[in-house]
Amino acid sequence: MVEKLKAGLGLTVSIFLIVAFTFGVHEFAHGIASLLLGYDTFVKLNSSGLISGTYASKAHEQITDAAGPIVTLLQGVVGFLFSRKVSSTWPFLIVNAAFLMRVLAAVASLTGPNDEARLGIAWGVGFWTVHAIVLLVLLALTIYTARATRAGWGLILASTVLTIIAMVVVVIVEPFAPTLTLRPFI
Repeated sequence: MVEKLKAGLGLTVSIFLIVAFTFGVHEFAHGIASLLLGYDTFVKLNSSGLISGTYASKAHEQITDAAGPIVTLLQGVVGFLFSRKVSSTWPFLIVNAAFLMRVLAAVASLTGPNDEARLGIAWGVGFWTVHAIVLLVLLALTIYTARATRAGWGLILASTVLTIIAMVVVVIVEPFAPTLTLRPFI
C-alpha cells in the first residue's frame, strides 16, 4: 500500500514537473526567437510576447509563432528517441505532455487563433491544417513511445488525467507566475 502511494506521488510530481517544463520551454522558444530578431520580449509560464510595439514584418511574427511548436515537436522526438534507449516511463510522460499541450492549444484556438492557427492562416493553408500536422506527428510519437516503453493502459490513463490536471494548474497559476524580460544586447 505504501509503495503504491509512493509510486502514485512520484508519478504525480513527475508529471507536474514535465508539464511545467513543457509549457516553459515552449514559451521560452517564442521569447528567444523574438529576442534573436531584436525585440524586447516577456516570457511567462504560459504566455510570451512583445513588451511593446509590433513585429517589423510578418516573417518575424511567423518565425516567433513557429518557434514554440517546433520546440514542442522536438521534445516529442527527443522523448521518442530516449524511449528506445532507456527502460523507463519518463519518455512516454514527456511525449504525452507535448501531445496533450498542443491538444489544449487547439481547443484554446476555438476562442482565438494560437501559434499553429496563426501560421496556417498566414501561410494560406487554413486555420486547422498546421494544428492537424503537429497533432498527428505528436500522436504518432506518443503511440510509438507508449509501445517502446511498454506503457500499460493504466499508466496511459493515469498520466493523461494527471497531465490535464497539471495543464489546468499551469493556466490558473499563469497570472501569478514570474515574468522573464528578454532584451537584445544591441
